[in-house]
Amino acid sequence: MNRQLSIFLGIFCSCLACHAATRSWQAVDTNDWFVGANWGGTVPQPDDDVIITNAGAFVLLTNSTPHLKTIYLSRTLICSNWTTCIEADAVTVASNGRLTIADAYTNDCMSNRVWIIATGLVVEANARIDADYRGYLGGVSNDGWKAQGPGAPGGGAVGAGCGGGHGGRGGDTGATAPNDYAGDTYDLTNTPFMPGSGGGGYSSSAGGHGGGAILLDVTNGAATVHGTITANGQNGTYGGGSGGSVWIKCQTLRGSTGGLISAKGGNTSGRSGMGGGGRIAVVYDPGAQSNAGNPGVRFDVGPGAGLMASTEKWGQVGELGSIYFPDTQLLSSQISGMNGRLHGFSDWRIASLSISNSWIEFGDSIGVYVTNDTMIDNGRLGGNLITCGGDMAITNSRLILQSGCWKRIGNSNTHSYRDYGTNPPPQLAVGGDVTVVGSNVTNNAIYVYPVATNSTWTNYGAAVSIAGSLRIMTNAAVFPFTEMKMTNGGTVLFQVGNLYIEPGGRIDGVGRGNRGGMQAGGYRDGTGPGRGLGAGGRGGGYGGTGGCATPSSGLTYGDSNAPVQAGSGGGLGGTSAWAGDGGSAVRFQVGNLIDIRGIIDVRGTGSADNPAGGGSGGAIYLRCRKVVARDAEFNAAGGNGSALGGGGGGGRIAVWSVYDDVAALNMTVAGGTGLTNGQAGTIVWGQLPPMSGGVVAIR
Repeated sequence: MNRQLSIFLGIFCSCLACHAATRSWQAVDTNDWFVGANWGGTVPQPDDDVIITNAGAFVLLTNSTPHLKTIYLSRTLICSNWTTCIEADAVTVASNGRLTIADAYTNDCMSNRVWIIATGLVVEANARIDADYRGYLGGVSNDGWKAQGPGAPGGGAVGAGCGGGHGGRGGDTGATAPNDYAGDTYDLTNTPFMPGSGGGGYSSSAGGHGGGAILLDVTNGAATVHGTITANGQNGTYGGGSGGSVWIKCQTLRGSTGGLISAKGGNTSGRSGMGGGGRIAVVYDPGAQSNAGNPGVRFDVGPGAGLMASTEKWGQVGELGSIYFPDTQLLSSQISGMNGRLHGFSDWRIASLSISNSWIEFGDSIGVYVTNDTMIDNGRLGGNLITCGGDMAITNSRLILQSGCWKRIGNSNTHSYRDYGTNPPPQLAVGGDVTVVGSNVTNNAIYVYPVATNSTWTNYGAAVSIAGSLRIMTNAAVFPFTEMKMTNGGTVLFQVGNLYIEPGGRIDGVGRGNRGGMQAGGYRDGTGPGRGLGAGGRGGGYGGTGGCATPSSGLTYGDSNAPVQAGSGGGLGGTSAWAGDGGSAVRFQVGNLIDIRGIIDVRGTGSADNPAGGGSGGAIYLRCRKVVARDAEFNAAGGNGSALGGGGGGGRIAVWSVYDDVAALNMTVAGGTGLTNGQAGTIVWGQLPPMSGGVVAIR
């Protein structure tokens, strides 16, 4: 019996040994994996070693492989069909190798993706796995320019010229009607599997295709990336396609700084919308990864670029996509070349932080705690809770305090709001100084987006606390917004030790208060306590009544001695675009010195639509021990109405100090012009007793 079993096992093992073989691709040009002649006689069988290295090879894989021992690829392998899977113990995409998928597709089905199941995966330098432009189709002329995908833009002209959305919302456009809007977000942060959506076409040009989908299942081994893994959206002459998805499941991620994993949105030209970023998830085993360390692989799910990228007033630009890590091991104290909104962990605590050539934001549940200094150089840092124990330097960069994500109002491509849900107010706390410096006001700035006030935080919607000095240098700015969900107009509270605004520096709340009426969505009345009614295009009120006011429209409100509310929007009586928006509120409690040689500007904006009302000016409320002003300007004027609409009322200015040293300070709270002008607002210049000063608790 034992002898018979031994003979059987010997024969069985011999059969296995004969069956396993090395299969080398022989054909040139594009040919089918499943044609034996392309392999010199026999297609790969289970446990074979597969080699694709000969010049000119383009291999088309239309169905799943058997479980192979190895695959070595230094030429091109094209996967077709959603269920096609490459399965092997080890997969190597070698230098000059490319693993990709077939062309973009329509809403009828998700036709193609890269899907690998392996124990080990290596993408060498100069090798790539790419699904660029191979997601959902961009808008084309024979389908009325309508893009494909769940994040396709929409509206009256089917999203003409707007960007596709996925991990981040697509960018809106200034070139089409207000009822066209960009694509929204979809898919999951931790298990992204869907392709990107197309951008809207327009005129004679198509929109960009979305990026495709890549799933790399290396659950029991290492995914090593020295080359590139990309699922980028396509550039569009009009709407850019959104980034696709890259989902990696592994024990460890390995590689080098030459490695790149990317699902960027596509660029756009003109005033059209860029594609939103896609989604990347790297789900590794935290214990195993701690032994492997941080490989330095770069990640990019940024939105596309375009002219509208500099217009962030109401969220018209494309958004970052999402990056998911189970913990912070793939982050470092020096971040360069990373773009994305991070998810998957609760807090990040680090000794110091330097960000360069990167745009990173943290999900609403993540707090960032830096013990010492923070430096942002040619980059952007965003989040809901940021704490820095030392100094913070913002150089040619943006710091963005915010909660939630952008949501459009109705079908508007010009007005959105930040949907913050039940999140607490965004908070920045700095133990030292904050310096904002650079060469361009828009890109060298702090942006603060508050939430609504409620019974817990009754006096502010966002809080900025700086124990030392806030220095706004030449060509730098702070942009305080107003709560934009149209709930109660929560504003930003600044508490700082000293405030310096240098010549050419500014705090800019122009039109960043309560919104004016708009045609999209039927919101024709303005918002805010002094809103202007849409009927008649009435101006918003605040410190002064709005033009064409009624007993229920354009009224004054607030406290002239302590103005903490933003200006109100004008009403839209016309049939296009929007009315003027109110100015926001600039509220500073300063422990010692305010030294202003630049501008604080909270004007309401105007509108030329007939009839349409101007927004009212906002609020400037300063308290300190001493105020110094040299060639400075405080502007809280109302916005102009149209020829048949009412001008916005002036806002409110209140400055309280123990001592002052003022020369050449220009202050205005004039009402805006219109069929009926808005009335002037209020100015209060008060003196505090020496003991009370402007002393505040710096948290």
